[in-house]
Amino acid sequence: MKNQRIVSIVFLSLYMTQCSPSKKEDELLTNAAQLHNEAVALASVLDQQLDTLEQNINYVKDSVVAWRTALKKWEGNLVEVPGNESHEHDHANHAHHHEKAVELTPEQIFSVQQEMKAQIEKLQRRINAPIKNDEPF
Repeated sequence: MKNQRIVSIVFLSLYMTQCSPSKKEDELLTNAAQLHNEAVALASVLDQQLDTLEQNINYVKDSVVAWRTALKKWEGNLVEVPGNESHEHDHANHAHHHEKAVELTPEQIFSVQQEMKAQIEKLQRRINAPIKNDEPF
């Protein structure tokens, strides 16, 4: 009986170790959440910037529409970081939700967040590129 109890304790300890995230995984998820939150904050700034650009006659309306479409597509691809789901992001006149990161490893979640941030930064560069009015059609 004593051996069975020891085996049970060892098994339970091993099980708990396997189920609980490691320090590395916790750090990856924390960093992923930070990237996610920074990217979403940048998206909010870009959304407001597009509202302003719609009023600026120097911008071609088609460009603003294309940028807004790209921003909405980006928002639609957001994947939430586990443990970071409880917040909602307010983007000007609308709020959105995120899809949960189902069955992704912490490394994959971090990678996804890096890519999402890179995509929103790329859109920011496109929106902030200098206007070239001197080029013929």
